[in-house]
Amino acid sequence: MYVGAFIAVIALNRFGYGEMYDRQAKANRDADLAAGRTPIYPVCAGKKCVANGMIILLCVNATAIVGSTWLHLRYRRFVLKHRAEKAAARAEKCRRLDQQVAGAVHETNVGAAVV
Repeated sequence: MYVGAFIAVIALNRFGYGEMYDRQAKANRDADLAAGRTPIYPVCAGKKCVANGMIILLCVNATAIVGSTWLHLRYRRFVLKHRAEKAAARAEKCRRLDQQVAGAVHETNVGAAVV
């Protein structure tokens, strides 16, 4: 599980954010060169540099929330069903034990009355 999360974080940061940021920074550098300015390195600042990455991460987070909620509800239903079955089995076992004890007491009382 941790390896999958580790790979997903690297993939999201690299491809979901990094590549789009670099592409926009290079486009900004090309625009600066065309305007006669000489940038030292490609830089990207502003909404258009991070908007796509944030939208992707928002979708991933929303999917994770929905998935974890669904899994929680499904597992909760499983646990409640299992607990109900276990309680019913325990009640049946107690009922059989009570019947055995009641039968033994009845036999003892009947035997004592005959003597």
